[in-house]
Order: sequence, then C-alpha cells, then structure tokens
Amino acid sequence: MLLQRVMQRVRNVQKFDYDVAVDTVWMHVTYRGIRSLLAKQPVADMIVDMASIYATLGVQDVAYLPTTVRFLDVAKSQLSIGRQYVKLLYLPRDATALRKVFIPLFTPSPDHWYLCVVDRDKRTNYVLDSVGLRRHTRRLENAKQVVDNVAAVISQVPGYDILDDIGRYTYSYTNVPRQTNGYDCGMFVIKWVQALHNESLWTNKDYFENMDGFRQSIIVKLMTWEQNTLKVTT
Repeated sequence: MLLQRVMQRVRNVQKFDYDVAVDTVWMHVTYRGIRSLLAKQPVADMIVDMASIYATLGVQDVAYLPTTVRFLDVAKSQLSIGRQYVKLLYLPRDATALRKVFIPLFTPSPDHWYLCVVDRDKRTNYVLDSVGLRRHTRRLENAKQVVDNVAAVISQVPGYDILDDIGRYTYSYTNVPRQTNGYDCGMFVIKWVQALHNESLWTNKDYFENMDGFRQSIIVKLMTWEQNTLKVTT
C-alpha cells in the first residue's frame, strides 16, 4: 500500500523542507507533525499551512494567509512581524485581480480551527466553522478582530491599499456541515481552502465524508510533492 510505503520511508525523518514559492523561506515540519494528520489527533499548524499552500499554488486570484496571522489580534507589536511575513510570502503580485483571501483562525481552550474567507466580489467575510458559531460568539468576534488587523497590515503593502476596507464588509455565518468528532476541524479548514471558488462545496455534506481517507491522501501528496526534499537521518 502506497501510504504504508511512504510512512515507512520517513520513519526516521527529522524534518521536511518545502520550498513553497520563489523568494520564500523554507518551511519545516516534524515527523510528529505528519503523524498528527492521522485520525484522533489534532492537526498541526504547519500541516494546515502546507496543505493549503499546495492547493493554492498557481492560483492567481486568491491569497492564503499563513496560520501566523491569527496572532495579529494579540498585540500591536505583532503587526510589523505580520507585515513582513505577509508581504514576502503569500500575497499574489496583482492585487487588483484578487477575489478571495483565506484566513485560518484558531482558538484555544478547547483547541479549534475555523476559517474566514474574504470575498471581494461580494464584499462579504464568510465565517466557516465546523462546530457552529451560534453559541460561540467569541470566535466570531475573534474573526472580526483578526480581519481588522490583517487589513491594517496588508493595506501598508504597496498596491494593496484596495484591501483596507475588508474589515467593513458584511459578515456571514455560513451553515456548513458539522464535524462528528473532536479532531476534524483542521481537515474542514483544508477542505474549504481546496474548494477555492466552488462555494457549493462548502455546504455539500458528501464533500466532507471519509475524513480518514482524506488525511491519508494529504500525507501522500505532501510526501510525494515534487517541491519537497526529505532529509533522512539514520
């Protein structure tokens, strides 16, 4: 079985390096991080990033902001870090063609991933949460705060002042399929990013079936990605 061969191949792997784009830094993920994609384990930050980058590479009219942007609501001092990170790594060159911005969000206690999708065409910020938001208004407020701060950061990047009003877009809570356990939230986020412009998949329950198989397919894709070089130690 391909998955078994891949997992055997990396048994002693200390780290993986992904050259995600031209002029970017290398990203690292531990073997433990790869294992976190298996069922009944949380999804590591870097796996959410790498699987999403894999899905968005070459797509000119979307931007995926890394999981680090979720810290933009912590303190003003984070803005300079965020500005450099966002400017150098993840924004497409042509801001005027940008249609959607995907912003992964995270809240602790309990640990949970959800997603905000900024839709410039509809001037709407969609909040997608696999456990629902109706009783968790704190997550919706967190999303608004992060978007506000992301707008403040991005608007300072030359050519990206057109995004300085995204915090004033209408917020829409989207009724999406729910996870049936306590560990698939990261998988839902990755699925939503993969859907890109196919918004009908956001609410398609069949699209979120067989999450264990989806986790395994992500392992295989990331491990066999042509831009991935493995450093194996004995």
